[in-house]
Amino acid sequence: MTIYDLTEALKRHKVFLIVSFSLLILIVLAATFTISDGSLSWRASPRYEATIKIAVVDPNAASLTTQSEAGNSDLEAAAAVYAALIETDEAAIAIGTASGFELDDPVETNVDQQAPVISATVVGPTPEAAIEGAKNVFTWLASKLKEPLVTAQLSTPTTTQPPLVELTGEFESAMSIAIAEGASSGNDTLFLEVDNGRDNPTTVPYSDSAGSVFTTNATLGPTVSLVFALLSDSNDTLDTVRVAADPPPQIAVVEPILVIQIDDSAVRRATDEDGEPTWALDADGISTTWEQGVLQSEEIVDTSDSGEVDIAVLTAEIGVASVGGRRGPITMVAALLVGSLVILSMVIVAETWRRARDQSDPVNEAPVDQS
Repeated sequence: MTIYDLTEALKRHKVFLIVSFSLLILIVLAATFTISDGSLSWRASPRYEATIKIAVVDPNAASLTTQSEAGNSDLEAAAAVYAALIETDEAAIAIGTASGFELDDPVETNVDQQAPVISATVVGPTPEAAIEGAKNVFTWLASKLKEPLVTAQLSTPTTTQPPLVELTGEFESAMSIAIAEGASSGNDTLFLEVDNGRDNPTTVPYSDSAGSVFTTNATLGPTVSLVFALLSDSNDTLDTVRVAADPPPQIAVVEPILVIQIDDSAVRRATDEDGEPTWALDADGISTTWEQGVLQSEEIVDTSDSGEVDIAVLTAEIGVASVGGRRGPITMVAALLVGSLVILSMVIVAETWRRARDQSDPVNEAPVDQS
């Protein structure tokens, strides 16, 4: 299609062009302008940004030029942490609330590579709001640093498998004697002696020890035979029983602990050969189990003192700059260009279709006179 053809096509579709461009202009004006307080203004109003510089300093320093007691690396590390804190959503909400407007985006920060200095930029609807927001960045950070530190105690996963222990012979571990809650010996004072055949017997008070657990170091082995003796307050043996403990596991991560459970039925009333009342042991009231021992590991604790740090404002007067002021005109021009191209494309398509239709119609030629 030549320029002449395009011109003729525009003439033929002038009504469509007038209506289409009128609607386009109305739509673009409605989309880019708004009426506020009786005046016409851009919908995409300009925004303003203000930047504040915050230095991380040694609280004991008399001035910013004084040599810091805390290492410079400590100050730079603290600056990086503080910058990340300022960029959080919590900070944006708090700073916006204190400044009287809602921040569309989190506060943008930048940490100087040569010094522990944080640059924090706030974007606001007016120059005053942006400056107020920048000031509140420092105020919020200062108050945040005064809050108590909340930490989470997380267990460190084991990265290496400790060597396994083969329990084929004697091993050093512990023996735990647990007396049941309902254990009682009335008004008599009784003691329970436990002998594993490898160590000196362990004697624990039975009277008034209900619910108590007594743990002692012990030499144990694949087979453990326990002899229990019930003693009076005068150290007389009232009764003895032998209980064979269940065998421990053959392989374990750490030496297991032998747990001896003394139920309330383990000590009962009985009569001696002379018919006098006494106390006796019942093996059915004594049970044994094995529990995994405690793996002893060395904890590396950093005891080096980390220097305390403080923050200071470096920006005496906060400047403000307009951002996004050209968005309205650029958006309007772009919308008009795109809309015009669409309308012209529709005219060209319609004209091309019309010409193709005309060429496909048969030509009615006049009959030739043969006379």
